[in-house]
Amino acid sequence: MTRGLFFTIAAVCGLLAAVGDARADEWTGRDKAMHAIGGAVVAGTVHELTGSRWLGFAAGAAVGIGKELYDMRTPGHTPSIKDAVVTIAGASLVAVPGLRIGPGWITYRMEF
Repeated sequence: MTRGLFFTIAAVCGLLAAVGDARADEWTGRDKAMHAIGGAVVAGTVHELTGSRWLGFAAGAAVGIGKELYDMRTPGHTPSIKDAVVTIAGASLVAVPGLRIGPGWITYRMEF
């Protein structure tokens, strides 16, 4: 499952890179912070509901990629590979053992 997910994400990011204008998009700013938080909250929520870190990550990544695919097909919207990457990075936080993210809360617990 993880290998197929990786190749799917890579293919969609490649498509977005070919279509979007990266020069008009910065790596920093409020927009990128919102994408990272959105990916982390979706991934954390799905992880809490299912108990699966990978399913949480996949859901967060899918939301980020889906939003950029929507932007690609909607007049007046600009798809951004950087937005997709930052959302996926936010979703990847759910894969960190001990880190739990949900709507309105973040916790970290170390166990020995």
